[in-house]
Amino acid sequence: MLTGVLNRNGVLALGLCALIAGCGDSLQDPAGDEQDRTGDEYASSPVPQELAPDSAEYERAKMALVGTPTLGSVPVLEPFSASLAPLASASAIVQDTGCLARTLGPSDDGSTPRIALPFSINFFGTTQNSLFINNNGNVTFNSPLGTFTPFSINAQTPPIIAPFFADVDTRNAASGIVQFSNAPIVFGGRPAMCVNWVRVGYFSLHVDKLNSFQLLLVDRNDTGVGNFDIVMNYDQILWETGDASGGIGGFGGTPAGAGFSAGNGNPAAFFQYPGSLVRGGLLDGNGVTGLSRTSHFSAVVGRHIFGVRSGQPITDELITLAPLSDTARVGTSHTVSGSIAISGTVNTQLIGSYPVNYDVTDPTGHAAPTQTRIVNVVDTNPPQVIVTPVTQLWPPNHSMHSFQLSDCAITSDTCTGSGDINERGTIISIFSDEPEDANDEGDGHTLGDIVITGNSSFSLRAERQGGGNGRVYGVNFVVTDGNGNATAATCYFAIPHDQSGESAIDDGAGAGYTVSPR
Repeated sequence: MLTGVLNRNGVLALGLCALIAGCGDSLQDPAGDEQDRTGDEYASSPVPQELAPDSAEYERAKMALVGTPTLGSVPVLEPFSASLAPLASASAIVQDTGCLARTLGPSDDGSTPRIALPFSINFFGTTQNSLFINNNGNVTFNSPLGTFTPFSINAQTPPIIAPFFADVDTRNAASGIVQFSNAPIVFGGRPAMCVNWVRVGYFSLHVDKLNSFQLLLVDRNDTGVGNFDIVMNYDQILWETGDASGGIGGFGGTPAGAGFSAGNGNPAAFFQYPGSLVRGGLLDGNGVTGLSRTSHFSAVVGRHIFGVRSGQPITDELITLAPLSDTARVGTSHTVSGSIAISGTVNTQLIGSYPVNYDVTDPTGHAAPTQTRIVNVVDTNPPQVIVTPVTQLWPPNHSMHSFQLSDCAITSDTCTGSGDINERGTIISIFSDEPEDANDEGDGHTLGDIVITGNSSFSLRAERQGGGNGRVYGVNFVVTDGNGNATAATCYFAIPHDQSGESAIDDGAGAGYTVSPR
């Protein structure tokens, strides 16, 4: 697999994230142990700020918004229909009982008091030691946030990390509630704070569709003081909009957004997911920008990891499922785009080790460190052996004839070329298809008809039985190249019965005897 790139459909870039302008419905912060501000950093709310979330008066004011087009959104003239293809559940959410230690409780638009972080984090150059956990799918650092209609996450957004910013309603008993860790859990061998929004419904009290997502803040002081990872995990995203945000049945209106911002006005200090504030953009049925269908710096589908190093998030690799048209199931393969420059040459005809360098650059110009691999060219081909036709010995006068393997065969090698078969060859055995001394058969009553004189040298006696069909000797040998590849072959020598032109007939080693090297 190749490494991924920043752009997904050409729109993902740190600082280039405002896709659709949404309205900022700001609510008064709920009472808590420690409230720093009242939410005046956000746009004014259609619900009076003096009303506390989850109060009866607040509920009546918010319900009055149901069926009313939301500010900055397309008026809802008819129900929005989302195409949800059958989808196997993702499994990105970390199952750790430590994530269940504390709860926000059943709520609509509520927030926790200020919660101390188990470690300090450097978030865009500001050291953060605590945060507020908000029911509507986000955490904030300056003050609680009860806003229920999502707004565009941009450079002016106060400091926020939003896994899924929408109108979460957990008051129905069939909905899960917001849960979070007390002591750090362990993720990837490092301490982490965990916040769960698992199987949560949407306003008002709807549980026909449930979303499951999670935020982990992972201590990475092992890489530098204040360094940490933002991990957003998604198992299923089935709804996107609450009733008071112009939604019908969980769809349409001003849909959910996701991302994070330093809130310092720096146009390079925020990130918003593609598909944010786009109808159907973050849902499971979207194979291109759906949160549970994609991943970032992770092989786990639905897991999005942003390493924050020296205060700066790393956002320039994004991986999407392949094929992009496959919206019917969660897969494990990924496809990414980018350019790869390969340098270095490999001579496949010459044994040796060759370095090959790979340089990967994404469309934004970011380059990964050069990766080098060593290609070893080795010889796995056995040598070729060509055996000459049968060598005839005549006359059958019982004399000994001396030979080397080069008298009956030649060898060549793909990698090393031709070679001396007398140096590379080794005689394994030599057979005769006639007995060495057959009484009264006219073979001269001699012994030692076959003598192996060296690795590649031998002597044969020129005789045959007078009443037979000729004698055949077979010289079995093997040729081995310098890399241990070997080829076996056999040379044949024959003494015909006579000179009538008929060849000697090979009756095989079993009809005579075999001699092996001593």
